[in-house]
Amino acid sequence: EKPSKEVSITYMTWSYADRKNSIDLFIKTALERHNVKINLENFPTAQYNQTVKVRASANELPELLEIHSITSGYALPLIEQSMLLPLNGIVNFDRFIPDAVTVNTTADGKTYCITPQAPLIGLLYNKKVFEECGVSVPKDKEEFEQVCNAIKAKGIAPIAMGAKDAWSLHFIAILGVAEHALKEYSSTDAIAKLKSGELRVNSPGFIKGFSLIREFYEKGWFQKNPLGTDVNAACEMLANGQAAMHINGTWQYTPITQANPEADIGFIPLPLNEKGTKSTVVATSGGGLALKNIEDPEKLEAAKKAIQLYHDVDMLTALIIDMKGIPTHMDVKVEDKFIAEASAFLTQCVVQANYESGLQPGHKTNRQTECQSILSGKRTAEDFLNVYDQEEQELRSAAQQNS
Repeated sequence: EKPSKEVSITYMTWSYADRKNSIDLFIKTALERHNVKINLENFPTAQYNQTVKVRASANELPELLEIHSITSGYALPLIEQSMLLPLNGIVNFDRFIPDAVTVNTTADGKTYCITPQAPLIGLLYNKKVFEECGVSVPKDKEEFEQVCNAIKAKGIAPIAMGAKDAWSLHFIAILGVAEHALKEYSSTDAIAKLKSGELRVNSPGFIKGFSLIREFYEKGWFQKNPLGTDVNAACEMLANGQAAMHINGTWQYTPITQANPEADIGFIPLPLNEKGTKSTVVATSGGGLALKNIEDPEKLEAAKKAIQLYHDVDMLTALIIDMKGIPTHMDVKVEDKFIAEASAFLTQCVVQANYESGLQPGHKTNRQTECQSILSGKRTAEDFLNVYDQEEQELRSAAQQNS
Protein backbone atom coordinates (compact mmCIF):
# COMPACT_ATOMS: atom_id res chain seq x y z
CA GLU A 1 0.00 0.00 0.00
CA LYS A 2 1.31 3.43 -0.97
CA PRO A 3 2.12 5.60 2.09
CA SER A 4 0.04 8.78 2.36
CA LYS A 5 3.02 10.95 3.30
CA GLU A 6 5.69 11.86 0.76
CA VAL A 7 9.25 11.27 1.99
CA SER A 8 12.21 12.92 0.27
CA ILE A 9 15.62 11.24 -0.10
CA THR A 10 18.74 11.97 -2.18
CA TYR A 11 20.40 9.70 -4.74
CA MET A 12 23.97 10.45 -5.89
CA THR A 13 25.60 9.05 -9.02
CA TRP A 14 28.07 9.83 -11.81
CA SER A 15 26.25 8.04 -14.62
CA TYR A 16 23.06 9.96 -15.41
CA ALA A 17 24.18 10.76 -18.97
CA ASP A 18 24.59 7.04 -19.71
CA ARG A 19 21.46 5.94 -17.84
CA LYS A 20 18.98 8.78 -18.27
CA ASN A 21 16.00 6.63 -19.25
CA SER A 22 16.40 4.04 -16.50
CA ILE A 23 17.18 6.58 -13.77
CA ASP A 24 14.20 8.73 -14.80
CA LEU A 25 12.00 5.61 -14.65
CA PHE A 26 13.37 4.72 -11.20
CA ILE A 27 12.67 8.21 -9.84
CA LYS A 28 9.18 8.32 -11.38
CA THR A 29 8.19 4.85 -10.15
CA ALA A 30 9.48 5.46 -6.60
CA LEU A 31 7.17 8.45 -6.29
CA GLU A 32 4.16 6.77 -7.90
CA ARG A 33 4.48 3.45 -6.09
CA HIS A 34 5.98 4.35 -2.70
CA ASN A 35 5.53 8.13 -2.38
CA VAL A 36 9.31 8.44 -2.16
CA LYS A 37 10.60 11.59 -3.82
CA ILE A 38 14.15 11.01 -5.04
CA ASN A 39 16.34 14.07 -5.53
CA LEU A 40 19.08 13.27 -8.04
CA GLU A 41 22.64 14.57 -7.67
CA ASN A 42 24.90 13.76 -10.61
CA PHE A 43 28.63 14.55 -10.54
CA PRO A 44 31.29 14.17 -13.24
CA THR A 45 33.17 10.88 -12.98
CA ALA A 46 36.49 12.65 -12.39
CA GLN A 47 35.06 14.48 -9.36
CA TYR A 48 32.98 11.68 -7.89
CA ASN A 49 35.48 9.97 -5.59
CA GLN A 50 36.54 13.22 -3.97
CA THR A 51 32.94 14.42 -3.70
CA VAL A 52 31.99 11.30 -1.75
CA LYS A 53 34.96 11.76 0.59
CA VAL A 54 34.09 15.41 1.24
CA ARG A 55 30.42 14.63 1.83
CA ALA A 56 31.31 11.78 4.17
CA SER A 57 33.70 13.93 6.22
CA ALA A 58 30.93 16.52 6.64
CA ASN A 59 28.41 13.76 7.53
CA GLU A 60 26.36 14.75 4.48
CA LEU A 61 26.17 11.50 2.55
CA PRO A 62 22.99 11.02 0.51
CA GLU A 63 20.61 8.22 1.45
CA LEU A 64 21.47 6.35 -1.75
CA LEU A 65 24.80 6.51 -3.56
CA GLU A 66 26.38 4.63 -6.42
CA ILE A 67 29.79 3.18 -5.63
CA HIS A 68 32.33 1.85 -8.13
CA SER A 69 33.53 -1.02 -5.97
CA ILE A 70 33.89 -1.92 -2.32
CA THR A 71 37.66 -1.90 -2.83
CA SER A 72 37.70 1.64 -4.24
CA GLY A 73 39.55 4.26 -2.22
CA TYR A 74 36.40 6.04 -1.04
CA ALA A 75 33.99 3.11 -0.43
CA LEU A 76 35.87 0.92 2.04
CA PRO A 77 36.34 3.72 4.63
CA LEU A 78 32.57 4.31 4.56
CA ILE A 79 32.01 0.68 5.55
CA GLU A 80 34.77 0.75 8.18
CA GLN A 81 33.12 3.82 9.73
CA SER A 82 29.67 2.15 9.66
CA MET A 83 28.33 4.81 7.31
CA LEU A 84 26.75 2.22 4.96
CA LEU A 85 24.22 -0.49 5.72
CA PRO A 86 24.61 -4.02 4.33
CA LEU A 87 21.85 -5.06 1.93
CA ASN A 88 21.50 -8.55 3.42
CA GLY A 89 17.86 -8.99 4.38
CA ILE A 90 16.84 -5.84 2.51
CA VAL A 91 17.31 -6.92 -1.11
CA ASN A 92 16.60 -10.46 -2.31
CA PHE A 93 19.84 -11.93 -3.71
CA ASP A 94 18.37 -15.24 -4.88
CA ARG A 95 18.03 -14.51 -8.60
CA PHE A 96 21.38 -12.75 -9.04
CA ILE A 97 24.40 -14.68 -10.26
CA PRO A 98 26.81 -15.29 -7.34
CA ASP A 99 29.53 -12.91 -8.58
CA ALA A 100 27.06 -10.01 -8.56
CA VAL A 101 26.74 -10.18 -4.77
CA THR A 102 30.25 -11.35 -3.87
CA VAL A 103 32.92 -9.87 -6.21
CA ASN A 104 34.02 -6.42 -5.03
CA THR A 105 30.67 -5.93 -3.30
CA THR A 106 31.26 -7.55 0.10
CA ALA A 107 33.17 -6.75 3.27
CA ASP A 108 33.27 -8.86 6.44
CA GLY A 109 30.90 -11.34 4.81
CA LYS A 110 28.20 -8.73 4.18
CA THR A 111 27.02 -7.35 0.85
CA TYR A 112 26.91 -3.56 0.53
CA CYS A 113 25.94 -3.30 -3.13
CA ILE A 114 24.93 -5.56 -6.00
CA THR A 115 26.43 -5.41 -9.47
CA PRO A 116 23.32 -5.14 -11.69
CA GLN A 117 25.14 -5.63 -14.97
CA ALA A 118 28.55 -6.68 -16.20
CA PRO A 119 29.78 -4.26 -18.85
CA LEU A 120 32.53 -5.33 -21.20
CA ILE A 121 35.53 -3.15 -21.99
CA GLY A 122 36.81 -3.31 -25.52
CA LEU A 123 36.42 -1.64 -28.90
CA LEU A 124 33.26 0.04 -30.16
CA TYR A 125 33.38 0.53 -33.92
CA ASN A 126 31.38 2.24 -36.64
CA LYS A 127 30.35 -0.45 -39.12
CA LYS A 128 29.69 2.04 -41.92
CA VAL A 129 33.19 3.51 -41.63
CA PHE A 130 34.70 0.02 -41.73
CA GLU A 131 32.71 -0.73 -44.88
CA GLU A 132 33.63 2.56 -46.56
CA CYS A 133 37.31 1.99 -45.77
CA GLY A 134 37.16 -1.57 -47.09
CA VAL A 135 38.34 -3.20 -43.86
CA SER A 136 37.07 -6.19 -41.90
CA VAL A 137 36.86 -6.72 -38.16
CA PRO A 138 40.42 -7.48 -36.94
CA LYS A 139 40.92 -10.70 -35.01
CA ASP A 140 44.52 -10.29 -33.84
CA LYS A 141 47.28 -7.74 -33.30
CA GLU A 142 48.61 -7.93 -36.85
CA GLU A 143 45.18 -7.43 -38.42
CA PHE A 144 44.41 -4.58 -36.01
CA GLU A 145 47.53 -2.72 -37.10
CA GLN A 146 46.61 -3.22 -40.76
CA VAL A 147 43.07 -1.94 -40.14
CA CYS A 148 44.27 1.14 -38.25
CA ASN A 149 46.77 2.05 -40.96
CA ALA A 150 44.23 1.52 -43.75
CA ILE A 151 41.71 3.79 -42.02
CA LYS A 152 44.38 6.39 -41.30
CA ALA A 153 45.32 6.38 -45.01
CA LYS A 154 41.72 7.38 -45.79
CA GLY A 155 42.11 10.52 -43.67
CA ILE A 156 39.90 9.21 -40.85
CA ALA A 157 41.05 8.83 -37.25
CA PRO A 158 41.31 5.10 -36.50
CA ILE A 159 40.53 5.64 -32.81
CA ALA A 160 38.57 8.48 -31.20
CA MET A 161 40.35 8.98 -27.88
CA GLY A 162 38.78 11.14 -25.17
CA ALA A 163 42.01 11.45 -23.20
CA LYS A 164 40.90 14.66 -21.50
CA ASP A 165 38.90 12.25 -19.33
CA ALA A 166 41.77 10.26 -17.85
CA TRP A 167 39.55 7.34 -16.87
CA SER A 168 38.79 6.73 -20.55
CA LEU A 169 42.45 6.69 -21.58
CA HIS A 170 43.13 4.24 -18.75
CA PHE A 171 41.02 1.60 -20.52
CA ILE A 172 43.89 1.00 -22.95
CA ALA A 173 46.07 0.05 -19.97
CA ILE A 174 43.34 -2.13 -18.45
CA LEU A 175 43.02 -4.08 -21.68
CA GLY A 176 46.78 -4.19 -22.24
CA VAL A 177 47.39 -5.55 -18.76
CA ALA A 178 44.64 -8.13 -19.21
CA GLU A 179 46.31 -9.39 -22.39
CA HIS A 180 49.97 -9.16 -21.42
CA ALA A 181 50.02 -9.72 -17.64
CA LEU A 182 46.86 -11.57 -16.59
CA LYS A 183 45.84 -13.75 -19.53
CA GLU A 184 47.68 -16.87 -18.36
CA TYR A 185 45.62 -16.95 -15.14
CA SER A 186 41.93 -17.28 -14.44
CA SER A 187 40.40 -13.94 -13.45
CA THR A 188 40.07 -15.14 -9.84
CA ASP A 189 43.70 -16.29 -9.68
CA ALA A 190 44.96 -13.11 -11.32
CA ILE A 191 43.29 -10.90 -8.72
CA ALA A 192 44.46 -13.17 -5.89
CA LYS A 193 48.07 -13.00 -7.12
CA LEU A 194 47.89 -9.20 -7.28
CA LYS A 195 46.44 -8.96 -3.78
CA SER A 196 49.11 -11.26 -2.35
CA GLY A 197 51.95 -9.45 -4.12
CA GLU A 198 52.97 -12.54 -6.10
CA LEU A 199 52.16 -10.59 -9.26
CA ARG A 200 53.67 -7.11 -9.20
CA VAL A 201 52.36 -4.03 -10.98
CA ASN A 202 55.80 -3.24 -12.40
CA SER A 203 56.09 -6.66 -14.04
CA PRO A 204 56.91 -6.74 -17.78
CA GLY A 205 53.27 -7.48 -18.69
CA PHE A 206 52.03 -4.38 -16.84
CA ILE A 207 54.70 -2.20 -18.43
CA LYS A 208 53.82 -3.52 -21.88
CA GLY A 209 50.12 -2.93 -21.23
CA PHE A 210 50.51 0.68 -20.09
CA SER A 211 53.06 1.41 -22.83
CA LEU A 212 50.36 0.82 -25.45
CA ILE A 213 49.01 4.30 -24.66
CA ARG A 214 52.08 6.03 -26.02
CA GLU A 215 52.57 3.40 -28.74
CA PHE A 216 49.10 3.99 -30.24
CA TYR A 217 49.69 7.75 -30.15
CA GLU A 218 53.09 7.53 -31.86
CA LYS A 219 51.57 5.38 -34.61
CA GLY A 220 49.09 8.17 -35.33
CA TRP A 221 46.02 6.12 -34.48
CA PHE A 222 44.34 8.87 -32.41
CA GLN A 223 42.80 12.08 -33.69
CA LYS A 224 44.70 15.34 -33.28
CA ASN A 225 44.95 16.60 -29.69
CA PRO A 226 43.49 13.59 -27.85
CA LEU A 227 44.29 15.25 -24.50
CA GLY A 228 42.02 18.13 -25.50
CA THR A 229 39.14 15.80 -26.39
CA ASP A 230 36.70 14.53 -23.76
CA VAL A 231 34.70 11.31 -23.95
CA ASN A 232 31.52 13.01 -25.16
CA ALA A 233 33.37 14.56 -28.11
CA ALA A 234 35.06 11.21 -28.86
CA CYS A 235 31.67 9.49 -28.90
CA GLU A 236 30.36 12.10 -31.33
CA MET A 237 33.37 11.54 -33.58
CA LEU A 238 32.61 7.82 -33.73
CA ALA A 239 28.88 8.37 -34.19
CA ASN A 240 29.36 10.81 -37.07
CA GLY A 241 32.03 8.83 -38.92
CA GLN A 242 34.96 11.10 -38.07
CA ALA A 243 36.61 8.12 -36.38
CA ALA A 244 36.29 4.37 -36.85
CA MET A 245 36.73 3.05 -33.30
CA HIS A 246 36.54 4.05 -29.64
CA ILE A 247 38.11 2.16 -26.74
CA ASN A 248 35.64 2.09 -23.85
CA GLY A 249 32.91 0.04 -22.20
CA THR A 250 29.69 -1.26 -23.73
CA TRP A 251 27.81 1.41 -21.77
CA GLN A 252 29.09 4.04 -24.21
CA TYR A 253 26.76 2.67 -26.89
CA THR A 254 23.95 4.84 -25.54
CA PRO A 255 25.67 8.26 -25.73
CA ILE A 256 27.16 7.31 -29.11
CA THR A 257 23.79 6.50 -30.64
CA GLN A 258 22.20 9.50 -28.96
CA ALA A 259 24.72 11.63 -30.85
CA ASN A 260 23.63 9.94 -34.08
CA PRO A 261 20.65 7.55 -33.93
CA GLU A 262 21.50 6.31 -37.44
CA ALA A 263 24.97 5.11 -36.44
CA ASP A 264 25.47 1.34 -36.72
CA ILE A 265 27.80 0.55 -33.83
CA GLY A 266 29.33 -2.82 -33.05
CA PHE A 267 31.56 -4.17 -30.29
CA ILE A 268 34.67 -6.36 -30.45
CA PRO A 269 37.57 -7.10 -28.09
CA LEU A 270 40.62 -4.89 -28.55
CA PRO A 271 42.74 -7.35 -30.57
CA LEU A 272 46.13 -7.32 -28.84
CA ASN A 273 46.56 -11.09 -29.20
CA GLU A 274 49.01 -12.90 -31.45
CA LYS A 275 47.64 -14.68 -34.53
CA GLY A 276 46.13 -18.05 -33.69
CA THR A 277 45.38 -17.18 -30.06
CA LYS A 278 42.18 -15.96 -28.44
CA SER A 279 41.69 -12.26 -27.79
CA THR A 280 40.95 -10.96 -24.30
CA VAL A 281 37.90 -9.05 -23.14
CA VAL A 282 37.58 -7.44 -19.72
CA ALA A 283 34.33 -7.88 -17.82
CA THR A 284 33.97 -5.37 -15.01
CA SER A 285 32.38 -6.42 -11.74
CA GLY A 286 31.71 -4.75 -8.45
CA GLY A 287 29.87 -1.59 -7.73
CA GLY A 288 26.23 -0.70 -7.51
CA LEU A 289 23.78 1.23 -5.37
CA ALA A 290 24.62 1.52 -1.67
CA LEU A 291 22.45 2.48 1.28
CA LYS A 292 23.50 5.00 3.90
CA ASN A 293 23.20 4.10 7.57
CA ILE A 294 20.24 6.41 8.26
CA GLU A 295 19.14 7.43 11.76
CA ASP A 296 15.76 8.87 10.78
CA PRO A 297 13.42 5.82 10.71
CA GLU A 298 11.06 7.43 8.18
CA LYS A 299 13.85 8.18 5.72
CA LEU A 300 15.41 4.76 6.34
CA GLU A 301 12.18 3.01 5.43
CA ALA A 302 11.80 5.18 2.32
CA ALA A 303 15.39 4.45 1.26
CA LYS A 304 14.88 0.71 1.78
CA LYS A 305 11.78 0.80 -0.43
CA ALA A 306 13.74 2.71 -3.08
CA ILE A 307 16.71 0.34 -3.11
CA GLN A 308 14.36 -2.66 -3.32
CA LEU A 309 12.65 -1.01 -6.28
CA TYR A 310 16.02 -0.31 -7.91
CA HIS A 311 16.71 -4.07 -7.97
CA ASP A 312 13.25 -4.91 -9.32
CA VAL A 313 13.29 -6.81 -12.66
CA ASP A 314 11.61 -3.96 -14.54
CA MET A 315 14.12 -1.39 -13.27
CA LEU A 316 17.07 -3.67 -13.99
CA THR A 317 15.79 -4.34 -17.50
CA ALA A 318 15.64 -0.60 -18.19
CA LEU A 319 19.18 -0.25 -16.80
CA ILE A 320 20.50 -3.02 -19.06
CA ILE A 321 18.92 -1.39 -22.10
CA ASP A 322 20.60 1.91 -21.18
CA MET A 323 24.01 0.49 -20.29
CA LYS A 324 24.26 -2.30 -22.88
CA GLY A 325 25.75 -4.58 -20.24
CA ILE A 326 25.27 -8.26 -19.50
CA PRO A 327 22.46 -8.73 -16.93
CA THR A 328 23.40 -10.37 -13.63
CA HIS A 329 19.77 -11.02 -12.61
CA MET A 330 18.55 -14.27 -14.12
CA ASP A 331 15.04 -12.96 -14.80
CA VAL A 332 16.19 -9.98 -16.85
CA LYS A 333 15.81 -10.76 -20.55
CA VAL A 334 16.62 -8.19 -23.23
CA GLU A 335 16.35 -8.64 -26.99
CA ASP A 336 19.04 -6.31 -28.26
CA LYS A 337 21.36 -6.80 -31.23
CA PHE A 338 24.29 -4.93 -29.68
CA ILE A 339 24.06 -6.77 -26.34
CA ALA A 340 23.80 -10.13 -28.12
CA GLU A 341 26.85 -9.29 -30.25
CA ALA A 342 28.88 -8.25 -27.21
CA SER A 343 27.69 -11.19 -25.07
CA ALA A 344 28.94 -13.68 -27.66
CA PHE A 345 32.53 -12.74 -26.82
CA LEU A 346 32.09 -14.14 -23.31
CA THR A 347 32.39 -17.62 -24.85
CA GLN A 348 34.67 -16.77 -27.79
CA CYS A 349 37.41 -14.95 -25.85
CA VAL A 350 39.47 -15.12 -22.71
CA VAL A 351 37.42 -13.19 -20.14
CA GLN A 352 39.60 -11.37 -17.64
CA ALA A 353 38.93 -9.12 -14.66
CA ASN A 354 40.00 -5.50 -14.34
CA TYR A 355 43.41 -5.55 -12.65
CA GLU A 356 42.29 -2.72 -10.33
CA SER A 357 40.27 -5.24 -8.30
CA GLY A 358 43.56 -6.66 -6.99
CA LEU A 359 45.10 -3.38 -5.83
CA GLN A 360 45.37 -1.97 -2.34
CA PRO A 361 43.25 1.11 -1.60
CA GLY A 362 44.91 4.37 -0.59
CA HIS A 363 47.47 5.09 -3.31
CA LYS A 364 48.82 8.64 -3.45
CA THR A 365 49.61 8.36 -7.14
CA ASN A 366 46.59 8.52 -9.44
CA ARG A 367 46.98 5.78 -12.05
CA GLN A 368 44.42 7.39 -14.37
CA THR A 369 46.05 10.82 -14.58
CA GLU A 370 49.44 9.11 -14.95
CA CYS A 371 48.08 7.64 -18.18
CA GLN A 372 47.84 11.21 -19.48
CA SER A 373 51.51 11.73 -18.60
CA ILE A 374 52.40 8.55 -20.48
CA LEU A 375 50.43 9.72 -23.51
CA SER A 376 52.13 13.12 -23.54
CA GLY A 377 55.59 11.56 -23.14
CA LYS A 378 56.25 13.27 -19.82
CA ARG A 379 56.70 9.92 -18.12
CA THR A 380 57.32 6.35 -19.24
CA ALA A 381 55.06 3.51 -18.21
CA GLU A 382 58.00 1.82 -16.48
CA ASP A 383 58.83 4.91 -14.37
CA PHE A 384 55.23 5.29 -13.25
CA LEU A 385 54.74 1.60 -12.46
CA ASN A 386 57.95 1.39 -10.39
CA VAL A 387 56.62 4.20 -8.19
CA TYR A 388 53.19 2.62 -8.06
CA ASP A 389 54.62 -0.79 -7.15
CA GLN A 390 56.52 0.74 -4.23
CA GLU A 391 53.29 2.31 -2.96
CA GLU A 392 51.46 -0.98 -3.43
CA GLN A 393 54.02 -2.88 -1.35
CA GLU A 394 53.90 -0.29 1.45
CA LEU A 395 50.09 -0.32 1.54
CA ARG A 396 50.00 -4.13 1.56
CA SER A 397 52.48 -4.29 4.44
CA ALA A 398 50.47 -1.73 6.42
CA ALA A 399 47.26 -3.66 5.82
CA GLN A 400 48.87 -6.93 6.95
CA GLN A 401 50.20 -5.30 10.13
CA ASN A 402 46.79 -3.79 10.93
CA SER A 403 45.09 -7.15 10.47
